[in-house]
Amino acid sequence: MRCARFTGMVAGMLSRIRLLVGIVMGVFKSGGLHNPSPRSSTTDDKETLISPRPPPELNDDATAEILLRLSSDEPAYLVRASLVCKTWYQILSDPAFNRRYRKFHGAPPLLGFFHNINYDSRMNPVPHFIPTTTTAIRCSPPVFTLKDWWFLDCRHDRVLMESVGRIIVWDLITNRQKHLPVPRQRYYWEPVTAAVLCAKDGCDHLNCNRDSFLVVSIGNNYTNNFIWVRVYSSETNAWSKVIRTTIPQFSFVDMRPSLLVRDAFYFSIENGRQILKYDLGGQCLSIIDGPGEPRGIVVIADDGGLGFASVEGYDLRLWSQHVGISGIMEWVQCRVIELGTLLQIPAQLFAIDVIGFAEAARTIFISTNVGIFILDLNSNAVRNVGMTGAYHAAVPYTSYYTPGNSRMPTFTT
Repeated sequence: MRCARFTGMVAGMLSRIRLLVGIVMGVFKSGGLHNPSPRSSTTDDKETLISPRPPPELNDDATAEILLRLSSDEPAYLVRASLVCKTWYQILSDPAFNRRYRKFHGAPPLLGFFHNINYDSRMNPVPHFIPTTTTAIRCSPPVFTLKDWWFLDCRHDRVLMESVGRIIVWDLITNRQKHLPVPRQRYYWEPVTAAVLCAKDGCDHLNCNRDSFLVVSIGNNYTNNFIWVRVYSSETNAWSKVIRTTIPQFSFVDMRPSLLVRDAFYFSIENGRQILKYDLGGQCLSIIDGPGEPRGIVVIADDGGLGFASVEGYDLRLWSQHVGISGIMEWVQCRVIELGTLLQIPAQLFAIDVIGFAEAARTIFISTNVGIFILDLNSNAVRNVGMTGAYHAAVPYTSYYTPGNSRMPTFTT
Protein backbone atom coordinates (compact mmCIF):
# COMPACT_ATOMS: atom_id res chain seq x y z
CA MET A 1 0.00 0.00 0.00
CA ARG A 2 2.87 2.38 0.87
CA CYS A 3 4.53 1.56 -2.44
CA ALA A 4 1.28 2.35 -4.28
CA ARG A 5 0.92 5.67 -2.46
CA PHE A 6 4.55 6.53 -3.16
CA THR A 7 4.23 5.60 -6.85
CA GLY A 8 1.04 7.63 -7.13
CA MET A 9 2.67 10.60 -5.45
CA VAL A 10 5.71 10.51 -7.73
CA ALA A 11 3.57 9.89 -10.82
CA GLY A 12 1.40 12.88 -9.95
CA MET A 13 4.47 15.00 -9.38
CA LEU A 14 5.96 13.96 -12.72
CA SER A 15 2.64 14.62 -14.49
CA ARG A 16 2.57 18.16 -13.16
CA ILE A 17 6.20 18.67 -14.10
CA ARG A 18 5.56 17.39 -17.64
CA LEU A 19 2.63 19.79 -17.98
CA LEU A 20 4.77 22.66 -16.71
CA VAL A 21 7.57 21.76 -19.14
CA GLY A 22 5.05 21.69 -21.99
CA ILE A 23 3.68 25.09 -21.06
CA VAL A 24 7.16 26.60 -20.74
CA MET A 25 8.26 25.14 -24.09
CA GLY A 26 5.14 26.56 -25.71
CA VAL A 27 5.92 29.99 -24.31
CA PHE A 28 9.49 29.94 -25.62
CA LYS A 29 8.45 28.67 -29.07
CA SER A 30 5.89 31.44 -29.49
CA GLY A 31 8.28 34.12 -28.30
CA GLY A 32 6.21 35.01 -25.28
CA LEU A 33 2.90 34.40 -23.60
CA HIS A 34 0.20 33.74 -26.16
CA ASN A 35 -3.52 34.25 -25.78
CA PRO A 36 -5.03 30.88 -24.84
CA SER A 37 -8.49 31.89 -26.12
CA PRO A 38 -10.39 29.10 -27.88
CA ARG A 39 -10.66 28.92 -31.67
CA SER A 40 -14.13 29.02 -33.24
CA SER A 41 -15.47 26.39 -35.57
CA THR A 42 -16.56 27.57 -39.07
CA THR A 43 -18.91 24.66 -39.61
CA ASP A 44 -21.46 25.63 -36.96
CA ASP A 45 -22.25 28.33 -34.45
CA LYS A 46 -20.83 26.42 -31.47
CA GLU A 47 -17.40 27.22 -30.18
CA THR A 48 -15.11 24.19 -30.15
CA LEU A 49 -11.92 23.83 -28.12
CA ILE A 50 -8.87 22.32 -29.79
CA SER A 51 -7.02 19.86 -27.53
CA PRO A 52 -3.43 20.96 -26.79
CA ARG A 53 -0.55 18.78 -27.83
CA PRO A 54 0.62 16.38 -25.10
CA PRO A 55 3.65 17.66 -23.17
CA PRO A 56 7.01 16.06 -24.00
CA GLU A 57 8.27 13.23 -21.81
CA LEU A 58 10.93 14.00 -19.22
CA ASN A 59 14.36 12.87 -20.31
CA ASP A 60 16.62 10.80 -18.06
CA ASP A 61 18.62 13.82 -16.90
CA ALA A 62 15.50 15.63 -15.68
CA THR A 63 14.24 12.47 -13.98
CA ALA A 64 17.61 12.01 -12.26
CA GLU A 65 17.46 15.58 -10.95
CA ILE A 66 14.09 14.85 -9.36
CA LEU A 67 15.18 11.52 -7.85
CA LEU A 68 18.36 13.16 -6.58
CA ARG A 69 16.25 15.21 -4.17
CA LEU A 70 14.52 12.28 -2.48
CA SER A 71 15.37 12.34 1.23
CA SER A 72 18.40 10.29 2.29
CA ASP A 73 16.99 9.87 5.81
CA GLU A 74 14.51 7.26 4.56
CA PRO A 75 16.12 4.69 2.19
CA ALA A 76 12.68 3.25 1.39
CA TYR A 77 12.01 6.22 -0.90
CA LEU A 78 14.86 5.30 -3.25
CA VAL A 79 14.11 1.58 -3.16
CA ARG A 80 10.43 2.09 -3.91
CA ALA A 81 11.26 4.53 -6.68
CA SER A 82 13.52 1.91 -8.25
CA LEU A 83 10.48 -0.39 -8.53
CA VAL A 84 8.40 2.11 -10.53
CA CYS A 85 9.93 1.24 -13.91
CA LYS A 86 13.07 -0.09 -15.55
CA THR A 87 14.33 3.38 -16.46
CA TRP A 88 14.15 4.59 -12.88
CA TYR A 89 15.93 1.48 -11.62
CA GLN A 90 18.75 2.02 -14.13
CA ILE A 91 19.12 5.64 -13.03
CA LEU A 92 19.10 4.82 -9.31
CA SER A 93 21.51 1.88 -9.60
CA ASP A 94 24.01 3.82 -11.72
CA PRO A 95 27.26 4.33 -9.72
CA ALA A 96 27.51 7.88 -11.09
CA PHE A 97 24.06 8.71 -9.68
CA ASN A 98 25.01 7.19 -6.32
CA ARG A 99 28.12 9.37 -6.14
CA ARG A 100 26.05 12.45 -6.96
CA TYR A 101 23.40 11.46 -4.41
CA ARG A 102 25.97 11.16 -1.61
CA LYS A 103 27.64 14.44 -2.51
CA PHE A 104 24.27 16.22 -2.71
CA HIS A 105 23.07 15.01 0.72
CA GLY A 106 26.41 15.01 2.57
CA ALA A 107 26.88 12.99 5.76
CA PRO A 108 25.34 9.48 5.62
CA PRO A 109 22.00 9.03 7.40
CA LEU A 110 21.37 7.06 10.58
CA LEU A 111 19.89 3.65 9.69
CA GLY A 112 19.75 2.08 13.17
CA PHE A 113 21.86 0.83 16.04
CA PHE A 114 23.38 -2.35 17.44
CA HIS A 115 23.30 -3.31 21.11
CA ASN A 116 24.56 -6.13 23.32
CA ILE A 117 21.53 -7.47 25.16
CA ASN A 118 20.01 -10.82 24.18
CA TYR A 119 16.66 -10.72 26.01
CA ASP A 120 14.18 -8.11 27.15
CA SER A 121 12.74 -7.83 30.67
CA ARG A 122 10.27 -10.64 29.87
CA MET A 123 13.07 -12.92 28.61
CA ASN A 124 11.96 -12.61 24.99
CA PRO A 125 14.77 -12.67 22.39
CA VAL A 126 15.73 -9.20 21.16
CA PRO A 127 17.15 -8.51 17.67
CA HIS A 128 20.67 -7.13 17.89
CA PHE A 129 19.99 -4.49 15.23
CA ILE A 130 17.20 -1.96 15.77
CA PRO A 131 16.35 0.06 12.63
CA THR A 132 15.54 3.74 12.96
CA THR A 133 13.91 3.90 9.51
CA THR A 134 11.10 1.97 7.80
CA THR A 135 13.74 0.14 5.78
CA ALA A 136 14.62 -3.06 7.61
CA ILE A 137 18.13 -4.13 6.60
CA ARG A 138 18.54 -7.85 6.16
CA CYS A 139 21.27 -8.68 8.64
CA SER A 140 23.07 -11.94 7.89
CA PRO A 141 25.22 -12.43 11.00
CA PRO A 142 28.81 -13.52 10.30
CA VAL A 143 28.62 -16.03 13.16
CA PHE A 144 26.22 -18.80 14.10
CA THR A 145 25.32 -17.31 17.47
CA LEU A 146 25.57 -13.67 18.49
CA LYS A 147 25.27 -14.37 22.22
CA ASP A 148 29.05 -14.76 22.50
CA TRP A 149 29.84 -11.66 20.43
CA TRP A 150 30.06 -8.04 21.48
CA PHE A 151 29.37 -5.11 19.16
CA LEU A 152 32.21 -2.65 19.67
CA ASP A 153 31.94 0.04 17.02
CA CYS A 154 30.45 1.12 13.67
CA ARG A 155 31.96 3.61 11.27
CA HIS A 156 32.38 4.18 7.54
CA ASP A 157 30.02 1.32 6.55
CA ARG A 158 31.77 -1.21 8.83
CA VAL A 159 30.69 -3.05 11.98
CA LEU A 160 33.30 -4.17 14.52
CA MET A 161 32.61 -7.28 16.65
CA GLU A 162 34.67 -9.18 19.24
CA SER A 163 34.44 -12.52 21.05
CA VAL A 164 37.17 -13.89 23.35
CA GLY A 165 39.98 -12.29 21.40
CA ARG A 166 38.47 -12.89 17.97
CA ILE A 167 37.66 -9.76 15.98
CA ILE A 168 35.50 -9.45 12.86
CA VAL A 169 35.06 -6.42 10.61
CA TRP A 170 31.67 -6.81 8.93
CA ASP A 171 30.32 -4.81 5.99
CA LEU A 172 26.60 -4.84 6.67
CA ILE A 173 25.56 -3.63 3.20
CA THR A 174 27.56 -6.15 1.13
CA ASN A 175 27.76 -8.79 3.91
CA ARG A 176 31.52 -9.12 3.41
CA GLN A 177 33.43 -10.18 6.53
CA LYS A 178 37.07 -9.95 7.53
CA HIS A 179 38.40 -12.07 10.40
CA LEU A 180 41.43 -10.27 11.80
CA PRO A 181 44.56 -12.31 12.56
CA VAL A 182 45.52 -13.01 16.17
CA PRO A 183 48.83 -11.31 17.06
CA ARG A 184 51.69 -13.28 18.54
CA GLN A 185 51.58 -11.31 21.80
CA ARG A 186 48.26 -12.66 23.02
CA TYR A 187 48.76 -10.98 26.41
CA TYR A 188 47.88 -7.69 24.72
CA TRP A 189 45.04 -9.04 22.69
CA GLU A 190 41.59 -9.25 24.20
CA PRO A 191 40.23 -5.70 23.96
CA VAL A 192 37.86 -3.87 26.26
CA THR A 193 36.78 -1.69 23.38
CA ALA A 194 37.95 -0.89 19.86
CA ALA A 195 37.31 1.42 16.93
CA VAL A 196 37.21 1.02 13.16
CA LEU A 197 37.68 3.61 10.42
CA CYS A 198 38.36 3.96 6.71
CA ALA A 199 42.09 4.25 5.96
CA LYS A 200 41.93 5.61 2.40
CA ASP A 201 43.88 8.87 2.04
CA GLY A 202 41.70 11.82 1.11
CA CYS A 203 38.43 9.90 1.44
CA ASP A 204 35.35 12.03 2.09
CA HIS A 205 33.69 8.96 3.71
CA LEU A 206 30.63 9.23 1.50
CA ASN A 207 31.59 6.16 -0.54
CA CYS A 208 34.53 4.54 1.25
CA ASN A 209 36.96 2.02 -0.18
CA ARG A 210 35.76 -1.16 1.53
CA ASP A 211 39.18 -2.85 1.40
CA SER A 212 41.18 -0.21 3.28
CA PHE A 213 40.58 0.21 7.01
CA LEU A 214 42.20 0.45 10.45
CA VAL A 215 41.15 -1.08 13.77
CA VAL A 216 42.29 0.56 17.02
CA SER A 217 42.14 -1.94 19.90
CA ILE A 218 42.14 -0.75 23.53
CA GLY A 219 42.63 -2.85 26.66
CA ASN A 220 43.29 -2.63 30.41
CA ASN A 221 46.06 -4.12 32.52
CA TYR A 222 44.58 -3.97 36.01
CA THR A 223 47.60 -5.57 37.70
CA ASN A 224 50.14 -3.00 36.54
CA ASN A 225 47.74 -0.06 36.12
CA PHE A 226 48.14 0.78 32.46
CA ILE A 227 46.07 0.99 29.28
CA TRP A 228 47.39 -0.43 26.03
CA VAL A 229 46.59 0.18 22.37
CA ARG A 230 47.55 -1.56 19.17
CA VAL A 231 46.42 -0.88 15.60
CA TYR A 232 45.53 -3.29 12.81
CA SER A 233 45.99 -2.26 9.16
CA SER A 234 44.18 -4.03 6.34
CA GLU A 235 46.97 -2.92 4.00
CA THR A 236 49.57 -5.03 5.81
CA ASN A 237 47.15 -7.51 7.44
CA ALA A 238 49.15 -7.10 10.64
CA TRP A 239 49.01 -5.46 14.07
CA SER A 240 51.32 -2.69 15.23
CA LYS A 241 53.50 -2.76 18.31
CA VAL A 242 51.83 -2.11 21.66
CA ILE A 243 51.66 1.45 23.00
CA ARG A 244 50.67 2.01 26.62
CA THR A 245 50.12 4.68 29.25
CA THR A 246 49.69 4.49 33.02
CA ILE A 247 46.36 5.13 34.74
CA PRO A 248 45.29 5.50 38.38
CA GLN A 249 44.74 2.29 40.29
CA PHE A 250 41.36 0.62 39.72
CA SER A 251 40.59 2.85 36.72
CA PHE A 252 39.06 1.17 33.69
CA VAL A 253 38.12 1.92 30.09
CA ASP A 254 34.37 1.82 29.49
CA MET A 255 32.89 -0.80 27.18
CA ARG A 256 31.33 1.89 25.01
CA PRO A 257 31.85 2.96 21.38
CA SER A 258 34.61 5.41 20.54
CA LEU A 259 34.38 8.95 19.20
CA LEU A 260 36.39 10.13 16.19
CA VAL A 261 37.14 13.86 16.15
CA ARG A 262 39.38 15.02 13.33
CA ASP A 263 42.56 12.89 13.64
CA ALA A 264 42.03 11.39 17.10
CA PHE A 265 39.93 8.74 18.82
CA TYR A 266 38.42 9.32 22.26
CA PHE A 267 37.32 6.63 24.75
CA SER A 268 35.63 7.24 28.09
CA ILE A 269 37.22 6.06 31.35
CA GLU A 270 35.02 5.33 34.38
CA ASN A 271 31.82 6.69 32.80
CA GLY A 272 33.54 9.84 31.62
CA ARG A 273 35.47 10.78 34.74
CA GLN A 274 38.46 10.79 32.40
CA ILE A 275 38.85 10.48 28.63
CA LEU A 276 41.50 8.49 26.78
CA LYS A 277 42.81 10.11 23.58
CA TYR A 278 44.64 8.20 20.85
CA ASP A 279 46.28 10.43 18.24
CA LEU A 280 46.24 8.63 14.90
CA GLY A 281 48.91 10.84 13.36
CA GLY A 282 51.29 10.90 16.31
CA GLN A 283 50.42 7.34 17.40
CA CYS A 284 50.41 8.31 21.07
CA LEU A 285 48.10 8.02 24.09
CA SER A 286 47.09 10.72 26.56
CA ILE A 287 44.45 11.13 29.26
CA ILE A 288 42.11 14.12 29.63
CA ASP A 289 40.03 14.95 32.69
CA GLY A 290 36.28 14.99 32.07
CA PRO A 291 34.03 17.92 33.03
CA GLY A 292 33.35 16.40 36.46
CA GLU A 293 29.95 14.87 35.74
CA PRO A 294 29.20 11.54 37.49
CA ARG A 295 28.26 9.81 34.24
CA GLY A 296 28.26 10.65 30.52
CA ILE A 297 29.58 10.00 27.03
CA VAL A 298 31.93 11.75 24.62
CA VAL A 299 30.24 13.58 21.72
CA ILE A 300 31.13 16.06 19.00
CA ALA A 301 30.54 19.62 20.20
CA ASP A 302 28.76 22.32 18.20
CA ASP A 303 32.12 23.72 17.08
CA GLY A 304 33.26 20.32 15.76
CA GLY A 305 35.66 19.63 18.63
CA LEU A 306 35.53 17.26 21.60
CA GLY A 307 32.33 17.45 23.62
CA PHE A 308 30.63 15.66 26.48
CA ALA A 309 26.99 14.81 27.24
CA SER A 310 25.54 13.94 30.63
CA VAL A 311 22.14 13.76 32.31
CA GLU A 312 21.25 15.36 35.63
CA GLY A 313 17.65 14.84 36.66
CA TYR A 314 15.65 15.57 33.50
CA ASP A 315 18.29 17.84 31.97
CA LEU A 316 20.69 16.86 29.19
CA ARG A 317 23.87 18.85 29.72
CA LEU A 318 26.23 19.44 26.78
CA TRP A 319 29.84 20.46 27.31
CA SER A 320 32.64 21.59 25.03
CA GLN A 321 36.33 22.35 25.46
CA HIS A 322 37.73 25.86 25.18
CA VAL A 323 41.07 27.47 25.88
CA GLY A 324 40.89 29.19 29.27
CA ILE A 325 42.55 32.39 30.48
CA SER A 326 45.63 30.45 31.57
CA GLY A 327 45.95 28.88 28.11
CA ILE A 328 44.80 25.47 29.33
CA MET A 329 41.85 23.62 27.84
CA GLU A 330 38.77 23.88 30.06
CA TRP A 331 35.29 22.38 29.98
CA VAL A 332 32.43 24.82 29.43
CA GLN A 333 28.75 23.93 29.67
CA CYS A 334 27.30 25.21 26.40
CA ARG A 335 23.73 23.88 26.30
CA VAL A 336 21.07 22.45 28.60
CA ILE A 337 18.11 20.58 27.08
CA GLU A 338 15.09 19.85 29.29
CA LEU A 339 14.22 16.24 28.43
CA GLY A 340 10.98 15.90 30.39
CA THR A 341 9.10 18.25 28.06
CA LEU A 342 10.97 17.29 24.91
CA LEU A 343 10.47 13.54 25.29
CA GLN A 344 6.95 13.93 26.75
CA ILE A 345 7.70 11.33 29.39
CA PRO A 346 5.74 10.82 32.63
CA ALA A 347 6.83 12.77 35.68
CA GLN A 348 7.47 9.64 37.74
CA LEU A 349 10.07 8.38 35.24
CA PHE A 350 13.45 8.31 36.93
CA ALA A 351 15.83 6.21 34.76
CA ILE A 352 17.37 8.38 32.02
CA ASP A 353 20.82 7.75 30.59
CA VAL A 354 22.83 8.70 27.51
CA ILE A 355 24.07 5.53 25.82
CA GLY A 356 25.37 6.46 22.38
CA PHE A 357 26.23 9.12 19.83
CA ALA A 358 26.08 9.01 16.01
CA GLU A 359 28.95 11.15 14.73
CA ALA A 360 27.75 11.71 11.16
CA ALA A 361 24.15 12.48 12.18
CA ARG A 362 25.08 14.34 15.43
CA THR A 363 22.42 12.33 17.22
CA ILE A 364 22.36 11.27 20.88
CA PHE A 365 20.76 8.01 22.05
CA ILE A 366 18.82 8.31 25.31
CA SER A 367 17.65 5.29 27.31
CA THR A 368 14.49 5.63 29.42
CA ASN A 369 11.94 3.40 31.14
CA VAL A 370 9.58 3.82 28.17
CA GLY A 371 12.01 3.21 25.33
CA ILE A 372 15.06 4.43 23.44
CA PHE A 373 14.91 7.97 22.07
CA ILE A 374 17.18 9.65 19.54
CA LEU A 375 17.79 13.40 19.75
CA ASP A 376 19.13 15.34 16.76
CA LEU A 377 21.41 18.02 18.20
CA ASN A 378 21.13 20.12 15.04
CA SER A 379 17.34 20.43 15.09
CA ASN A 380 16.35 19.17 18.58
CA ALA A 381 14.01 16.72 16.81
CA VAL A 382 13.34 13.65 18.94
CA ARG A 383 11.59 10.32 18.43
CA ASN A 384 11.21 6.92 20.06
CA VAL A 385 13.06 4.22 18.11
CA GLY A 386 13.41 1.22 20.40
CA MET A 387 11.89 -0.91 23.09
CA THR A 388 12.76 -0.75 26.77
CA GLY A 389 15.64 -2.85 28.06
CA ALA A 390 18.92 -2.81 29.96
CA TYR A 391 20.85 -1.05 27.18
CA HIS A 392 24.38 -0.27 28.33
CA ALA A 393 25.44 1.19 25.00
CA ALA A 394 23.97 1.89 21.58
CA VAL A 395 26.34 1.42 18.63
CA PRO A 396 24.92 3.67 15.88
CA TYR A 397 25.10 2.59 12.24
CA THR A 398 25.13 5.26 9.52
CA SER A 399 25.36 4.55 5.80
CA TYR A 400 23.80 5.19 2.42
CA TYR A 401 21.48 2.32 1.56
CA THR A 402 20.76 2.72 -2.15
CA PRO A 403 19.74 0.30 -4.93
CA GLY A 404 23.19 0.57 -6.46
CA ASN A 405 25.24 -0.50 -3.46
CA SER A 406 23.09 -2.86 -1.40
CA ARG A 407 20.98 -5.94 -1.25
CA MET A 408 17.26 -5.31 -1.64
CA PRO A 409 15.78 -4.51 1.79
CA THR A 410 12.49 -5.44 3.37
CA PHE A 411 10.10 -2.89 4.85
CA THR A 412 8.78 -2.71 8.38
CA THR A 413 5.28 -1.52 9.14
